[in-house]
Amino acid sequence: MSNLPSFKQFTDRVGTPFHFVRPSSEPVVLTLAEARPARGASTGASDQAGEAVRRFALLFRGPMEPSLSQQTYAVIHDKLGPMDLFIVPVGRTAEGLAYEAVFNLVAPLA
Repeated sequence: MSNLPSFKQFTDRVGTPFHFVRPSSEPVVLTLAEARPARGASTGASDQAGEAVRRFALLFRGPMEPSLSQQTYAVIHDKLGPMDLFIVPVGRTAEGLAYEAVFNLVAPLA
């Protein structure tokens, strides 16, 4: 996932559309509703191997139909470009369906 934007890049795009590509169908447009650090995550945290761990979650909102299943999708954003995201349906509201993507990224400390 080397093309994954940073947490800050996602937070700067809250409220914007992301296009989730489905084979043989039109993409489903989900709006990034929230970008938040994961519970217990702190800036600059490191694990015992001396690697930086960046944990965060994204919450997307979309229409009731078509719904998306739990899986990895090719996603396109007009400013962030293409990426792959694994999403999980997490709820239903009057406005539509909610999906979450959770990240536990590990990178060597510089």
